[in-house]
Amino acid sequence: MCKTCNTMTSDADYAKQLSPTMDADSKLGFVDGGRRIGRVVRKALIDQNLPDKRIEAITDILIEEFWAIEGNFEISPNVVKTYVRSYGGTSCMTGDEAEFMQWLEDNSVKILKYSYGDVEARALVWESRCGETLIDRIYPNSGRHVSQIHRWGWQHGYLTRKGNSLPSGKTEFIDATGKTRGPFAVDLDDSDNGLYPYLDSFTTGDETRLGWRLFTDGRGDTCFNDTGGGHSEDERSTCEGCEDRIDDDDVRPSECGTVYCSDCYHARYTDCADCSCEVSDEDLRTDYAGDSVCESCFDGSTCGCDFCGENVQAGTTIFIENEGMEVCQNCIENNFYSFMGEHIRQCDLKAELEKLDGVIVCRKTVLIHWDALTVSDACHYLTPANGEWYSCPLDIDALEYCLN
Repeated sequence: MCKTCNTMTSDADYAKQLSPTMDADSKLGFVDGGRRIGRVVRKALIDQNLPDKRIEAITDILIEEFWAIEGNFEISPNVVKTYVRSYGGTSCMTGDEAEFMQWLEDNSVKILKYSYGDVEARALVWESRCGETLIDRIYPNSGRHVSQIHRWGWQHGYLTRKGNSLPSGKTEFIDATGKTRGPFAVDLDDSDNGLYPYLDSFTTGDETRLGWRLFTDGRGDTCFNDTGGGHSEDERSTCEGCEDRIDDDDVRPSECGTVYCSDCYHARYTDCADCSCEVSDEDLRTDYAGDSVCESCFDGSTCGCDFCGENVQAGTTIFIENEGMEVCQNCIENNFYSFMGEHIRQCDLKAELEKLDGVIVCRKTVLIHWDALTVSDACHYLTPANGEWYSCPLDIDALEYCLN
C-alpha cells in the first residue's frame, strides 16, 4: 500500500522503485555464492510490513528482470593461448609463463572465458574424479562479472569456488543452493615438458604410477605453488587430528608439542578461564562458579562438599569431625544444628535430646512440648525432661545445656 496515494503497489512496481538505487556488485549479494538480495529488499521495504512471499516475489523480479545474466560465456580447450594473451588480466601464469599451463591443457582442463562490453574474465574449469564440473578462481577477482559467472555456472549445474582469494590450502566449492561441497581430487598425467603451473585450488598432490593426483584440501606431499614452473615438497606441518597439511598461520601446537590445525586444536583444547593456560578437554574441571579451569586453578579456588557433592568456593566449608566430612554452608544450614559444641544432623537431634535430663535452650523464644518435638527449620528447641511447656529464657547463638 502506497502511503501517499493509498493505492496497492505491485511487486513489479516495488522492483522498479528499488533497482536504480541498488549496487549490482555488492547488494545483489552473490557473495561466496550466498544469495542475499532478499535481505536488501526486506531492509529497503521494512516500513511496508510485507509478508515473506511478497519479498521473495520482488527479489525474483529484480534478479530475473533487472540483473539478468548478461555477457558471453565460452568454455575453451585453448588454455595456453588464453594465458598467452592475458585474457582476463595479467597474473603470474600469463604472458611468457603461459607455457607452464601446457600441462593442464594436455590433461583436458578447460578455460572459461567471459566477456561483456570491454570486460573480460577467465577461470579454469576442472572435471573432478567424482564427475563434478568445477569453476576455479575467477580473474579479475572482483567485479560484477564474478556474480555473473557464478550464476551462469549454477544454471548449468556446475560448482563454483567459495571465495575468490589467494590459495589457502583448503578450498571449498558451492552449488546453486549455497551448499558447500568438497573436497575434490583430479587425476592428471605427468607433464611432458617437465613444467608445472601455479595453482589456486588444486594446490597439493601425490605422485601416482601414471602422473599426479591433486587435491583441494591440502592432502599430498607436493605443492604446486611455484611460479617458476616447478613443484616442491610440501614442508607444511601435518595436523595430528585430521592429517591435513597446515599453513604456517594455521598451526596450533599443544603444550606437549603435538601440532594441530585450528579446527582440531579447538576441538581438543580450551583455555583455562582463570590463568588462560591450555587445557585438554579431558583435563578440564568445572569450578564453583561454573567456569572451565585447569586442575591447578580448580584446586586453588574450589573444594567439594562431601554432603551434597557440589563444588563450592574453597575456604567456605566446615569440617564436621563426628561425620568425617567437609560440608558447605548451605548444607549446614539446612541439614545440621550446632549442639553441645558439635554439628548434629537434624534427624539425629531428637535422639540426642532424649539422653539429657535438663533444659535445652535456643536463640529464639519458643514453646515446644516434648511429645510434639519435630525437626523444623524455624527454630531450635526448648525441651524440658518433664514434658511441660517452657519458654526459652535466653537469647544465645548456640544451643546450651542447662541443668535443672
